[in-house]
Amino acid sequence: MLWIKYKKEERMAVAAKVIGAVRLGLVDIKEVIRELNTEEMQRVPEVHMLLHESVLYTCMPSKGSTFTVEKAKLRSAGPVSNAFIRIFVFVIITLHGKRI
Repeated sequence: MLWIKYKKEERMAVAAKVIGAVRLGLVDIKEVIRELNTEEMQRVPEVHMLLHESVLYTCMPSKGSTFTVEKAKLRSAGPVSNAFIRIFVFVIITLHGKRI
């Protein structure tokens, strides 16, 4: 977002493409809403759609949409990311019980 904001007039034309490359499913939803739910960003239909899909994913992650698969997958499947997944699942289960 800082890159877009730095030269906003020039870069709003490619904002949707840049934001679309971000794995929004891994970003804190409050931050996604804060950055994308502005009047200026909502004028771009693709950004509006990305925000909408991010909110839906956060509320209903079990719906296996293309957004869910592409925007929430980790970048690598190496040992570090596998360990991260195990820790993440443990934390979620600990915090939310076994409602997963």
